[in-house]
Order: sequence, then C-alpha cells, then structure tokens
Amino acid sequence: MELLANREMVKYGARYSYFDPAILSDGSITEDARKFLMEGYSADIGHSMEALKLIQDGVEEMDNGMEVMIAFTYSMGHLYEYLNARLERGGRMYGN
Repeated sequence: MELLANREMVKYGARYSYFDPAILSDGSITEDARKFLMEGYSADIGHSMEALKLIQDGVEEMDNGMEVMIAFTYSMGHLYEYLNARLERGGRMYGN
C-alpha cells in the first residue's frame, strides 16, 4: 500500500494515482476531513519513498526482478482484500 501511495507512480507507468490531492483544497470536503486526510497524505511521502527504495535495492541484488514482481503481485491481492473489506465496512456503516 505504501508503494501505491507514491505521488509519482504515474511517471512509472501507473494509469491512476492513489489519491487526488485536489480534494484537500477544492472545498468538496469538511475542514475536519481535510485535516485528517492531509495528515496521512503528508506521511505517505516518506513511506512511499522507502517502499520504492526497498524494491530498487532488491532488484539490484538479483539477476532479474522476478522475485520482486512475484511479491508485488502477491501483495496486490492482499491490498485488494484490504480495500474491499474497507468498502464493505463503510457500506455497512453508512447503509450501502
């Protein structure tokens, strides 16, 4: 998840960014929600760069990046399950 939070993943081929920072300044959310999201958004900068560095170091130590690609693919399945569980919980809390 930290890797996906990197703001520059579009440069590396991602079609969409994880989070649209425009909502932090366009007035579409409450001030409390903006403060809450901004805290996490700011923290993601450092976390996501650490994830990219770990991947880069891992790939450089291997003959090829197959193990990294396998681990990434495996982790995407877990991310899907995590996000899906959050959506289901939100649906129950707010009534579909």
